[in-house]
Amino acid sequence: MREERDRIRAEYRRRDTDERLRSRYDPNDPAVRYARDRLRAEMRSLLADRALLPLGERRILEVGCGSGAALEDLVAIGAIPSRLRGVDLSHERLSLVPAALRAAVVQADAAALPFADDSFDVVAQFTTLSSILDPALRRSVADEMRRVLRPGGAILWYDMRRTAPGSRTVPLPVAEIRALFPRFDVTAHFVTLAPPLARRLAPRLSLLADALAAAPFLRTHVLAVARSQQ
Repeated sequence: MREERDRIRAEYRRRDTDERLRSRYDPNDPAVRYARDRLRAEMRSLLADRALLPLGERRILEVGCGSGAALEDLVAIGAIPSRLRGVDLSHERLSLVPAALRAAVVQADAAALPFADDSFDVVAQFTTLSSILDPALRRSVADEMRRVLRPGGAILWYDMRRTAPGSRTVPLPVAEIRALFPRFDVTAHFVTLAPPLARRLAPRLSLLADALAAAPFLRTHVLAVARSQQ
């Protein structure tokens, strides 16, 4: 598994230094803003349906938090920054987490989380597990997510159900969530308009983007809550 960790670090360095790839994640890009606004709305709706709102005092951990974009999204839908924690393999990415976010982040391996059992009410992952090509390492990360989750807590999952040919990621359909979190009650929705379409339409034709996003076959990601049994 060490080779897989080294590959993941190298892959994220590549993404962070390739200007073409960096621009796809620029928070000021209209397509990125559009996708994040839509995701926030979808998260708010799903968490409300699963009786997880308000987030308020819930203790929340994100594995693979990177530069903190998803932590910011969680704050936008009601999480309290002082109750947020994040871990990531990359010190470089963690150094980009905005100080104003006031969330505690630490460099750590998600397969060996530096937290006690039953520490969190919600454990989240946003396109982290799809970056792990080794199934055994994905399983180890999921096991750790379960370990630090309190009984009755919830896994919040956002990841790709389809990937482009040649992608250095792996698609994770809903069946993968159920396999990684057995005996959890899973509610899942397809979300996120295919990024190539969003990049073309979001700057000027957001209403058309909204209309296309209503078609499930054009949604490339899964947003899910897996609720632990009491």
